Amino acid sequence: MVNKPLVPHRFRLLAVICAVLLYFCAFGGKPYDLFISAAYAAPGSGSEGTPEDDIEEDIEDDIIDDLEDRVEDTVTDDLEDEVEAAIEDQVEDAVEDQVEDAVEDQVEAEVEDQVEAEVEDQVEAEVEDQVEAEVEDQVEAEVEDQVEDEVANSVEDDVEDKILDKSGPGNGRIEDDVDEDVEGRFDEDRSDTYEPEDETTEEESGRNRGRNRGSSNAEDDSEEESESSNSGSGSSSNDSEEQGDSENDENNEDNSGRGSNNSGKNEEEDDDDDENENDSSNGTAPSPESAVERFELGFDDEGNPVRRNEWLLLLEPDSLEALSTKGYIAKHIEDLGGLGLVLARVEPPEHRNLKQTAQEIKAVAPNAFIDYNHLYATESGDVHSGVDGGLELNAFEEFHLPNHGADKTIGLIDTRVDITHPALSNASIKMADFVPYTNAQPIEHGSAVASILVGSDSDYHGIAPKAKILAASVFFESPAGTATATTASLVAALDWLTNANVHIVNMSLAGPPNDVLEAAIHRAKERNVTIIAAVGNDGPFADPRYPAAYPDVVAVTAVNAKKKIYRLANRGDHIDFAAPGVDVVTAAQSGRYSVRSGTSFASPFVAAMLAQACDPVLGLSESKLEQFKKNAEDLGAPGHDPVYGDGYFHMIEQN
Repeated sequence: MVNKPLVPHRFRLLAVICAVLLYFCAFGGKPYDLFISAAYAAPGSGSEGTPEDDIEEDIEDDIIDDLEDRVEDTVTDDLEDEVEAAIEDQVEDAVEDQVEDAVEDQVEAEVEDQVEAEVEDQVEAEVEDQVEAEVEDQVEAEVEDQVEDEVANSVEDDVEDKILDKSGPGNGRIEDDVDEDVEGRFDEDRSDTYEPEDETTEEESGRNRGRNRGSSNAEDDSEEESESSNSGSGSSSNDSEEQGDSENDENNEDNSGRGSNNSGKNEEEDDDDDENENDSSNGTAPSPESAVERFELGFDDEGNPVRRNEWLLLLEPDSLEALSTKGYIAKHIEDLGGLGLVLARVEPPEHRNLKQTAQEIKAVAPNAFIDYNHLYATESGDVHSGVDGGLELNAFEEFHLPNHGADKTIGLIDTRVDITHPALSNASIKMADFVPYTNAQPIEHGSAVASILVGSDSDYHGIAPKAKILAASVFFESPAGTATATTASLVAALDWLTNANVHIVNMSLAGPPNDVLEAAIHRAKERNVTIIAAVGNDGPFADPRYPAAYPDVVAVTAVNAKKKIYRLANRGDHIDFAAPGVDVVTAAQSGRYSVRSGTSFASPFVAAMLAQACDPVLGLSESKLEQFKKNAEDLGAPGHDPVYGDGYFHMIEQN
């Protein structure tokens, strides 16, 4: 690459000319003469140059240096300007980017603030609406309770007046008129609440009245005979009947609806007199509550269904007085003689939650238990019409007891049992009603379970057809149409069976955990009662269901004929045994049979077999239960697992 001179040649020539002109201007013509003489001097004269030449060269050099400096300065200035312009552009770009970022951040912050404000306004509106709705519900409930009390007082006054005024032949039964009066007033003043079905027969009405007054089956028969013999008589018969009803009502109020604690024992004695006679008496263990109570649905903090505005207290009898001195007043008290405890129903105090109240009660009564009055459901599973493809109980030879279970008693807490069904008409079944409401009571589930236990027909045989069943009816149809039982009913039924010295109790039902129910089960266990319960049909990923998940309960799951787990069965480490429960033929409505699947129908298989192993006094010992676990057929993963428990149940040899 050739380096070009900093100053072009034309500029150098121009510089020389300018320098000469300046010289002439400065020195006049003399320098010119010198220049001419020098120019025409003879060459080689021995002179190295004239002074003019030196001056010219100096001037030329100065001019050139000066021009070079100026050009250099110009170039430097240009470069500096370009550099400065470039720097300014870069600075402007950086500032512009920074300003854009700042603007974007500010806009984003403003948008976020605006969105937060809108969301906050929306949440506040929703909360206000929810609070308003809750306040409205609370006000409605208070007004409804007040109206109910006023209506009840008004009805009571009218009933008393009618009883005093009603007399003479042809006037009909006082009870019928009172029922019509009560029904009319409730229809008029409480039309917005749930009302029981109107298809209650005269026989069912008599059953409900007998249940709540604590009358025995013999008393019911006596009353029916008295009505038949005096159907056309005068006022003396009606007066006597009214007086008896009045006395029974007073006794019911004083005793909180429960009969003698020895009612279960008396039933056992009656069984000895007539061993195989089916008795559907509902007076043997009257309901712990008045049957005119209205069921109201509510929910606890976890969303579990409960009876609205009601808590349960289970405590020692001597603790009740201590609580009363502290201002705790129960609206209903139930003496549980079989468990040796007291069950109290209380209304929740205002502005107090269950946890706070429980802590205060524990301070006064350390052994007390308090919880909601939770609701429980039957574990029906799948039901198929007809019996095609079903497995009759005859197919399960290993589950048939020797001597058909004679002299064994099994407790059943379930729905009502249809004792007119061909499979159950000859069975020894004693029933007691613990349903406190006038709602219709289902019958199919309990009948199905009972048929597995003691069913006997021409071509159908249960596991222990000669065993005795004490059946506690605890289920009613809720306003939603589902079979429902309250914790209070379960505890009262368990107390009745404990008092009757029943050692094995089947509970094919499930629901949420409840401290009161767990305490009652534990107390029953201490009194030699073993409860067998279905694990539930909520699926393999569902939470444990109770009472099966309690340590004092034998939990049973269901398997099919190939000993594979039922698809809807719950899982968990609390499971003890697996038993047949898929496609099992059971009793159904209207004297028919149907095929059912579910853990409900596996539980009675184990219950019947354990009843055979019970000591008549001490019941089922823990060591005996451990023998059954060791004797179980291991299924699934080796050893105890959350699907099959200890395995498929097998009977052990009895000593």
